[in-house]
Amino acid sequence: MRIKKLMNDSFYSNSEVLSGVTAVESLGSDLYFHYIKNNSGHYKLSGNTTATASGIIFEDSVTTIIAVTPGSITGSTTGTQQLSVVNQDMIDVLSECTFSATTSKVTVSTGGLITMGATTGTTSVKVTHPDIPGTPTTVPIYLYWTGAVSITAGNGGGGIFTGVTGATYQAQATMDTGGYVVTTVVSWTSGDVTKATVGLHTGLITFVGAGSTTITATYPTGLFMSRGVTVS
Repeated sequence: MRIKKLMNDSFYSNSEVLSGVTAVESLGSDLYFHYIKNNSGHYKLSGNTTATASGIIFEDSVTTIIAVTPGSITGSTTGTQQLSVVNQDMIDVLSECTFSATTSKVTVSTGGLITMGATTGTTSVKVTHPDIPGTPTTVPIYLYWTGAVSITAGNGGGGIFTGVTGATYQAQATMDTGGYVVTTVVSWTSGDVTKATVGLHTGLITFVGAGSTTITATYPTGLFMSRGVTVS
């Protein structure tokens, strides 16, 4: 985008920034110098020169790439997250972008502030710059409830999961507050995969070999709980 503005024979140097250019006007002279937008959103003379000119061309570089931070979000259902956007020249172009949420799990303001809803799961926000129409940048969002997590008591009593080699058992994780099922939200791990394995986001235990081990469910906040496993 190029903005032309008549400057009336004033003196400008490359150390000077100019703001408030809002009108598009025709040049009054063939003599002009290029200005580019800096990180503060003001225009500055490019190159190492000074000049007196009756016509100045203000040139805003075209955005070809945008980088959105953060690139993905894992947050609680009560949280907010402000996005930032820069282009290939590391210029802040947040105010030039439009934002849209792909589901009602979150809302996003015109300034890129994301507000998490009350529902867990996955969703995303799309960020579009007018210089790159039809190619939005997608920010995936993973929502979780706050609080501690518990694993089902086990099928063998005393909090132990028991089974014969080759059998399977579906473990379940719930929130201590509200009783929400978060089996697919936690990350499941086995202490010894030669005794038992467990699906990373399914909680499905497979009894592999005789002996004992543990399975652990870890919530996105870092909270976790472990239960014993005995295989016969």
